[in-house]
Amino acid sequence: MTTLQKLPIVLHYITDEAMTKECASTLKEHFKTVEIMTYEEISEKTAPNGCDAIIADIVADEEKEISLIKHLHSLYPDTPLFLKVDFEHPLHLNETIGMGVTQYLSKDTQPENIAETVRDYFHTQIRNFYKMEISDDGKVLSLSESFAQLLGRDISPSTHLPLENVMESLDGRDILDHVRNAFEQNETIYGLFKRDGEEPLAMGGNIATKSERDGIDIWLTEWFPMECLERSAMHKKERLRRDIHLKSLMKLHATIGRELFLSVSADLFLQGVMEKLQKIDGNMSSFYFAQRTERLEGGISPTSFRKSLAPILEKTIDLRDKENERLYMPLYLCARHQETVFIDDISHLPPSPLKSTLLGNGFTTMVAIPMKVGEYRSAEGIMALLFKERHRYDKEEIRMWKDITTTIAIGLEAIKARQERDMLIEKLDKIAHTDNLTGALNRRRGVEILVHEISRSKRYGSTFSVIFLDIDHFKKINDAYGHSMGDTVLVQTVRTIETSLRTTDSIIRWGGEEFLIVLPETRLNDAIFLARKLRERIEHRQADIPLPITASFGVAQWQPDMSFDDIIARSDMKMYEAKRLGRNRIAY
Repeated sequence: MTTLQKLPIVLHYITDEAMTKECASTLKEHFKTVEIMTYEEISEKTAPNGCDAIIADIVADEEKEISLIKHLHSLYPDTPLFLKVDFEHPLHLNETIGMGVTQYLSKDTQPENIAETVRDYFHTQIRNFYKMEISDDGKVLSLSESFAQLLGRDISPSTHLPLENVMESLDGRDILDHVRNAFEQNETIYGLFKRDGEEPLAMGGNIATKSERDGIDIWLTEWFPMECLERSAMHKKERLRRDIHLKSLMKLHATIGRELFLSVSADLFLQGVMEKLQKIDGNMSSFYFAQRTERLEGGISPTSFRKSLAPILEKTIDLRDKENERLYMPLYLCARHQETVFIDDISHLPPSPLKSTLLGNGFTTMVAIPMKVGEYRSAEGIMALLFKERHRYDKEEIRMWKDITTTIAIGLEAIKARQERDMLIEKLDKIAHTDNLTGALNRRRGVEILVHEISRSKRYGSTFSVIFLDIDHFKKINDAYGHSMGDTVLVQTVRTIETSLRTTDSIIRWGGEEFLIVLPETRLNDAIFLARKLRERIEHRQADIPLPITASFGVAQWQPDMSFDDIIARSDMKMYEAKRLGRNRIAY
């Protein structure tokens, strides 16, 4: 394998401790220029010098670190900043989030991984800067503005022209041959050549020089070192994998958009989303916490990880407790600052149940994303994405995840709105059809139920029965103990009756101390049996007043020749017959 050539950039490494020889030599193997500076040296600078990237690595001193970041941002507002931090003492992260830090690195990150992170950043940022797309028949499909400027051409006249016309300086030679020749002659190659959106034929160049042919400066491929042509096949395969991944996310997004209007449960909706996420990539999983102002709660995960992630999901994370910042750092910071938090290596987190649980499940990378609708709205919750293989994000994927989580948040709001609407409808229906005092159905609703039962019984040739009951000597209770005690007797009588009824049965307050019980698909003998049981329970329930409480019952079965008035009159007549016979009894 060919050794990586140096990336032609100037890197500032700021530290208040002497760098190890290993770290310094490793970085100098990867980058054209590495300038090592102390905190005091950079603090004294009042004007910037040439610098393409900065790594800041100082002692965990919150005030000193924030001052450094602000100073660097004023000197180099557009320069990527990689900040090395101690995840064991993460308090300063609260202040530095949103101050222009490109990426956080652990103090324990090895020099090779630091170099790889910086390389990845420049490869991602610049890969589309100098770009030309070419069709199979050799015509230019598109030309980036930067590339057109370097070629001294306007974009519009150059598109749809043959490649040799656009690249006159190449004298019609094959692009790949030119890249090879330029590499051998130690020329700089700038740009990125593609065919129908494929990966570049070759990438890179050497120390910056330029060549003149026929008086024209030639700048061709991109800002990334030549890493031998065989790597291009690997990049092509990786890009194809990422394209498939992104297309899967687009499909997921569309599916979520369709389903959010059909879901009736937030938990089931989220469960479905996470199950679909896991199907996209077997090395990927996720979990969700709802955000309730100052806490995270109600953890949800795919079914396959529900048990193994239980030590996390069963927790309620109090955002007011500073100890939780260390124990649940990515979730805590995401919820506190409403910003996406990346942890590229979970092993660098401080010891905690979160770290041990995730590592125990084989996860390497974690991303916590706030699920919110609109920039200034608080998040509905936090979605944590977990990867078993180290996962790198580009801007396109980050933007796509933000779109997906926004859609999920919209779905949660829609479900919440529907649930509130249904609860309001149910509440209004209850008010319209329920007796306010006892909770039994009111007479209006009772009439509707009886009419429905008569109609149904006629249609299907079935029958039903009714029980009419009246509390004995109710006026004496009111006179002796007051109407408040009378109300209590009514409420407790209804509760006693409800414990013996089926879900299909209905108890109706017909008026005063009179109640009607409708029993669908019930014949007379079964209704009599139920009436006897109710009479005994009312008589023997625990007394809350000295006066005994009893009731008289009239039972009747509907017959095909009976009208609405007939069934009511018969049960009412039987109830009065029970009273004439001495009360606290049943007539039928």
